Amino acid sequence: MRAPAILFGLLTLGACAMPSPPDHSFAVFFTNDSIALDVPAQAVVLRAATASKQFPFLPVTVAGYADRNGTPAATAALSKARADAVAELLIADGIPAERITRTAAGAPANSQPGVESRRVEIDLGAQ
Repeated sequence: MRAPAILFGLLTLGACAMPSPPDHSFAVFFTNDSIALDVPAQAVVLRAATASKQFPFLPVTVAGYADRNGTPAATAALSKARADAVAELLIADGIPAERITRTAAGAPANSQPGVESRRVEIDLGAQ
């Protein structure tokens, strides 16, 4: 008879554990050669900020990407500017700057021109 009581105690204890974030990765898309955050992009960033506030112990990684339109230097600069724009909105919404790591990937070798390459990925808990 003790086994069910112990099992119940373990299940109860497990229910007190910190839950994992429901969404840990967010993608923000940009128009060609732009760093402007339109309304849908702002909504994604603010949703990521809300999730980040619920889990203040998690680091936030902001990685900018660009498509292969332009020189490698131009795509690197554009991806950095996109990551900076997203990080600044996160900071403006209350995420401490020291929690945010920014990276700029430029145009990955396998990227193609298109909206899926013109993005910033926000990852909670990734380092």
